[in-house]
Amino acid sequence: MKNQGSDETSEKLLQAAAKVFSAKGYAGTRLEDIALESGYTRGAISFLFQNKRNLFHHLAEDFFNDVSEHITGLMSSPSSPLEKIENLLDYALDIEANYRKLAVINIALSGEPADLSELPTIFKENHLETLDLISETISARMQCDTYKSDVDPEFAAKAIFTFCRGLYGDIGHFSGHMSNEKIKMNSKQLFLSYLTC
Repeated sequence: MKNQGSDETSEKLLQAAAKVFSAKGYAGTRLEDIALESGYTRGAISFLFQNKRNLFHHLAEDFFNDVSEHITGLMSSPSSPLEKIENLLDYALDIEANYRKLAVINIALSGEPADLSELPTIFKENHLETLDLISETISARMQCDTYKSDVDPEFAAKAIFTFCRGLYGDIGHFSGHMSNEKIKMNSKQLFLSYLTC
């Protein structure tokens, strides 16, 4: 990507790309779609990002870093372990705020098609660190006798991520039947009922 004098254009293109990728998926998105959504030309996209692959990679890396930093902040806060997990669920299930970001991450972690095959590897270490933080938080709460003793913290951490990835990957199925707030409330209650005594 070009670095000089193009920050505003790049940002608008990335915002448009997030909207189109989250709606159409990677394979279904064309540069023309992003150009139409952004109001810029396909030539502007090619000049700044070269091709669809580079544009998506840039977007996915930015989003993944943002999500990882946010979750790390939540898990490192002085809040109680229970509050940390509740705050994590609030963040992860906030569809209106995070849908496009987490939908793009969901596409990136799938590693399909071949254009994206290296992305899961790039994100793997950071992803595992995030899961470890969540797992440690759940373990700390178990020691306070508030979480069930038979809960596997590592499994619970992965379950939160897996569910949210699935939710954001198939939001159209949910959105026609249930409001975002109801999805968030029911999903949060489900996880907390699994964890708490």
